[in-house]
Amino acid sequence: MQQLHVGASPSQTQDSSCRLPNIHSPRVRASEASSASAPTNSTSATAELPQYRIFTFDIETTGFSTTKDAIIEMAVVDVTSSCSWSSLVKPEPYKKSSRGAFNAHGISHYDLLKPQVPTLTQALQALSNFIHKHTSQQPGAVPLLIAHNGYTFDFKALAVAVHRRRDRQQQQQGGQASDSSSSSSRDGVHVMPEHVMVWDTLALA
Repeated sequence: MQQLHVGASPSQTQDSSCRLPNIHSPRVRASEASSASAPTNSTSATAELPQYRIFTFDIETTGFSTTKDAIIEMAVVDVTSSCSWSSLVKPEPYKKSSRGAFNAHGISHYDLLKPQVPTLTQALQALSNFIHKHTSQQPGAVPLLIAHNGYTFDFKALAVAVHRRRDRQQQQQGGQASDSSSSSSRDGVHVMPEHVMVWDTLALA
């Protein structure tokens, strides 16, 4: 299990209903994993163990590379309430999906050109707000994001995308870009709201 951090505060929580979808998404594939359960420690089953607020998480990308392709959709399901959030995302940098990726997710070039499709920054803020809102309904709980193959794809692709975005911002401001291939980028650090834990269900497959 790993922990992710980000500097942004989800203090201004957006209203997230339980309607599907929230922002122009053709589907919410994260719901396919909504029956997943939190990891437990069999050697220390005491009241000292943290309580988890479990969210299943999924992304779609323009291809199958975590470093060269861009995120075009994010989706998350709060397992406790069954509420869901999803959003298309403007790919940064912009590129069309490969044929193989398009066959997998069905998101077209024209879907992403719509003016209402948010940027990665906007989508991440909405995701952070959704997680914060539903975790706060369970006092003392720690948000736990679960994704199948998350360590090697979903969380890694998300971390690389965030580092790539920050590098562009630094370059525009005359600063020095960070190494997007660093271990922190690969491991998914500095991406999600503070104290969010992540877990990969690949071992259960």
